[in-house]
Amino acid sequence: MPSEQQLQELWDKQEIAEVLGVRYARGLDWLDEEALKECFHADGWVDYGFFVGNAHEWCTMVMPIESQSLHRFHYVFNILVKVDDDRAEAESNSLAGGRAPDGEGGFTQSFFGSRYLDRLERRDGVWRVSERRTLLEFAQMMPSSGGPDGGLKGLELVEGLSPKHPLYRRF
Repeated sequence: MPSEQQLQELWDKQEIAEVLGVRYARGLDWLDEEALKECFHADGWVDYGFFVGNAHEWCTMVMPIESQSLHRFHYVFNILVKVDDDRAEAESNSLAGGRAPDGEGGFTQSFFGSRYLDRLERRDGVWRVSERRTLLEFAQMMPSSGGPDGGLKGLELVEGLSPKHPLYRRF
């Protein structure tokens, strides 16, 4: 039978994984700035290379960049967490990308692989990132057909995701 301490650590790791993975990716994919900010403490610090500074300022700055894509995706996985009371360290991998007009009547598909090195803190019972360093592992741009031509006929190609989209739900 797990001890009370083991159960608490498991609970903490699950909450942290949800912040780092699902909530972070969902905020970016749906262009939900407020949901994205909920992943970071207001005084949090981030280093994304092209932006180093306050995490909430990064959230505001990155929304217009993300909105240039007709659709975007962010997957965060292999989340490793070490909890120490109200502090934690985490390392995770990310695959992200999007499809955007290329300016010549076609589309470009982008893919980025990165690694996040995070420090988190639980404040008032809530886990959020207090410090993030991002390491880019690869970036690739290629022409895109712009749609699911071929074996994926019938699937809707998602575009225009935002909190105003009729399928958006606030969690």
